[in-house]
Amino acid sequence: MKDAAEGKANMGNELQRRLSRKAFGFMVVVALLLLAAGQKSMAKGLALGAFFSVLNFAVVAQILPLKATLKNRKSAWLAFFSIAVRAGFLAFPLIIALKMETFHWVAVAAGLLGVPLAIFLNHGIVQRLYPGKAHS
Repeated sequence: MKDAAEGKANMGNELQRRLSRKAFGFMVVVALLLLAAGQKSMAKGLALGAFFSVLNFAVVAQILPLKATLKNRKSAWLAFFSIAVRAGFLAFPLIIALKMETFHWVAVAAGLLGVPLAIFLNHGIVQRLYPGKAHS
């Protein structure tokens, strides 16, 4: 029973990794198109936000299995530390964008939302429209 649960969790992690890569790749292509259109600050902002969005989900993927193996008190501290680190990962590019004119802050915010939006669209919409089909 434990092996089946671990297999399902690994399959979910792999799906999220693939979705993260595809979302990041899509945002890099959009950033290159923006760069070609002469929107250098928007392109850089989108790429910066996308990078930190992927980094955020990489931290989540590393911490969740750890949290499942710890006792309640340690698990609570790990959850708090995880939230603090992830908030820093999300705040850092926004602070950079607000301090430096070379990054467009709206594009950074859009980049930060790229990976969560891709996962939401897959889990919340696509899998409901096409149940039972593997989405990669």
